[in-house]
Amino acid sequence: MSFHRTTTVLSALSALPDRLRREVERVRRSTASFDSSLREIRLHAERGCHLVFGARTAALPVILTEAELTAFVKGIAGGSLYAFGDCLCEGYLPLPGGSRAGIAGEFVCEGGKVVGIRRIGSVVIRVARAVPGAGEFAERVFRRSGCRLGLLIFSPPGCGKTTVLRDLALRLSTGPRPLRTAIVDCRGELSGDWYGRGACVDLLTGCGKGEGIAIATRTLSPDVILVDEIGGEDEVAAILSVEGGGVPIVATAHGSSLARLCSASPVSPLLRAGIFGAFIGIGDGFVQYEATLPETVPVGFLVPLGLKRRASRALSETEEFLTLLRRIKREIACFARPLPEICRTADLPALRAAGFFDALEGGDLLSAYRRALPALSLSPEAARLLDGFFSGAGAPLKSEELAACDRAISELSELLEHEKNERTVKVRLRSTLILTGGLLFLLLIV
Repeated sequence: MSFHRTTTVLSALSALPDRLRREVERVRRSTASFDSSLREIRLHAERGCHLVFGARTAALPVILTEAELTAFVKGIAGGSLYAFGDCLCEGYLPLPGGSRAGIAGEFVCEGGKVVGIRRIGSVVIRVARAVPGAGEFAERVFRRSGCRLGLLIFSPPGCGKTTVLRDLALRLSTGPRPLRTAIVDCRGELSGDWYGRGACVDLLTGCGKGEGIAIATRTLSPDVILVDEIGGEDEVAAILSVEGGGVPIVATAHGSSLARLCSASPVSPLLRAGIFGAFIGIGDGFVQYEATLPETVPVGFLVPLGLKRRASRALSETEEFLTLLRRIKREIACFARPLPEICRTADLPALRAAGFFDALEGGDLLSAYRRALPALSLSPEAARLLDGFFSGAGAPLKSEELAACDRAISELSELLEHEKNERTVKVRLRSTLILTGGLLFLLLIV
């Protein structure tokens, strides 16, 4: 990690104007912890330059002209600003190794949208850093739910959200039982040689976050999707659209507190929908803490949130068991493979997270199901139905096995449809009752 960090710093320094680079190199030689503590290089046309080390900002005795700063930006863009037009319109340029250059100046707008930049006034290079162990706390919180519930990491800008997310991706995608980890990286801050050759990582770059989330869900069969700095309408809509897919989202967002995210933030619809089952905040000094939804959120928010989260998880698990039953029926009809072997080859993330497939090592489907049951959120009706099916699994005659599959598939499909309808009615009714109660309370006060 230290080698990668040094390489990243050197790549950021190599593109600087000569007289500025010499001054930075002088500071680097005289500062023992330069590579590990440098966070930003801030360049301002006609006003001076600064280095940021943690919470300390050091001024440099170099003043760049606007022409020098423009030439520097063209240099890091490979001589073609046009090729990075979309990035410039969003105010940044990607740098090697996951670093990023933020751009400020005079932008050109048409129809309320940025279409270009006319004059570059300042550049802020944010140097990517690898902090081993930064994602340990987040990993512990995420795995506590069996890797089935989403996780939101929030903090004000510059507190280390991306650093935590990068290390968390490494931890989830490596080890003895790695998770299939899809990373939607629009700004190039999570890409690069951070994860090593053994990581089970699929990187999606060059697309919007909303499109990347949708592509990953449809085509990559991930166990988890990681995305940095959500907040746009398309990103929120994409996450809401894949909610029922059973893939947890681990995301970061700008916010000083969970209360603010609930009340006045673009991500508040995701909190209402129960997308995230846990929340981690990052404070000063890179201190991480687990946050809980505040009691002062708007009336009607909390109860539907908890209800929907549990109901969504139960429906996802029921759908996966239904998929498993259909697979068993298809395999029995065409092949003569043992049932445990059929189940082990199924790609069902919620059941894997609950330990169902691990418990199959002994070859007993019923025992595997009952060991995994405490970690599942199935309704009592679905649990009893599946217990009955697995109790009779392995009938000696093929016709009997097929008949048992048909009965279970029919009953579970009917139950799933009923639970979906019931869930919709309950959420609406509970929300209506709470809102009505809140209004009555306000009338009594008035």
